Amino acid sequence: EGDDCDGNGIPDGCDIDCNFNDVVDACEIASGDAADLDGNGVPDECDPDCNGNGVPDGYDVLSGNSSDCNGNGIPDECDWPGEGDCDDDGMLDGCEADYNLNGLPDDCECFSDLTYDMHVGIHDFLLVIGQWGAAQAKHGAPPPADLDGSGHVGVGDLLIVIDDWGPCPDFNLPQPLGACCLQDGSCLAETISNCTWYGGIWAGPNTDCQTEGCAAP
Repeated sequence: EGDDCDGNGIPDGCDIDCNFNDVVDACEIASGDAADLDGNGVPDECDPDCNGNGVPDGYDVLSGNSSDCNGNGIPDECDWPGEGDCDDDGMLDGCEADYNLNGLPDDCECFSDLTYDMHVGIHDFLLVIGQWGAAQAKHGAPPPADLDGSGHVGVGDLLIVIDDWGPCPDFNLPQPLGACCLQDGSCLAETISNCTWYGGIWAGPNTDCQTEGCAAP
């Protein structure tokens, strides 16, 4: 039947040997010939080590050597190239606050840029005037121009636009558009704030009306 060094009933020749050195992983760890810092039963040399520091990623996170703000088991320093850090504050974009749920970190948004051209100016000023006095719709959505969160558009919102006048900071990102399914079954490419104000259902950032297939009630 062959040797069974770990007594698990599986012949050594058929047991797990991740590094192909003809020694069963469990026995290699038990003898001290292979390290297993994270105690997962896999020799560290076979574990993911995205940052190349000779320590398994799981142990880096578990020990606090690396942060993992989004809880995906991957050290944040390895997530940065894909996730991004729009304001270079050391926190992944996916871990930043996003209270309006538009997929963009709040501190990288230019909220006063109501026309989404990365510049706060006369067009944004006029948009606030155009929504002047507007209050929350029946479905609970605030007007897009309600920048101060008061529930209606007024002087406070106008002052915010004036205070932010000029180009948006370089690290700010344009608000993403997405498919907005309206109650009549039509679809518009809109931001989440506009879509909600219209009473529509936003399909998410960078979604497309042609593929979402909004259905009329």
